[in-house]
Amino acid sequence: AAAQPVPRKEGFAVKRGTRSFISRFAKNKRYFILDAEGLLVYAPDSEQARSGGKHIDLFLSRIVDKSPATLEIVTEDRTYPVEFSGQQERDEWRDALLAAQGRRIEQIEQLLARLEGVLEKHASRGGTKLDQMLTGGAPPKLATRAQALDQMSQLAARLEKLAK
Repeated sequence: AAAQPVPRKEGFAVKRGTRSFISRFAKNKRYFILDAEGLLVYAPDSEQARSGGKHIDLFLSRIVDKSPATLEIVTEDRTYPVEFSGQQERDEWRDALLAAQGRRIEQIEQLLARLEGVLEKHASRGGTKLDQMLTGGAPPKLATRAQALDQMSQLAARLEKLAK
């Protein structure tokens, strides 16, 4: 079995429901684990969180301060309001979540650079010239997840074109 990543931050917080009008009033204490890979897992207790729990993909999320003790994790499918014991704890979690997103973006930038290298090799072997396939050389630093996804989509399309 693969080794579990070492947690970067973990602890209890209150997750509010958002799926229906009635669930918006529900407050559920959950144990959250943010691991070294940037994955956020939550469950009713630490044991369940460590054995899997529910996952939130931080790369495709926005982290929004909502009140001194609350932040929201906004994904494409859902918004997760999370309440902490106070502003300091909220700020610590926000900083850890944003750092995890930053690590994920760096990993994607590295992957994009590797893909650029593959395309360069292809071009040097007589394939389509890289400057015709790319718009400006090395991949730009990615400021947002949307830019990262767009860049990955463009590279995927180019690689599919090359594979034909």
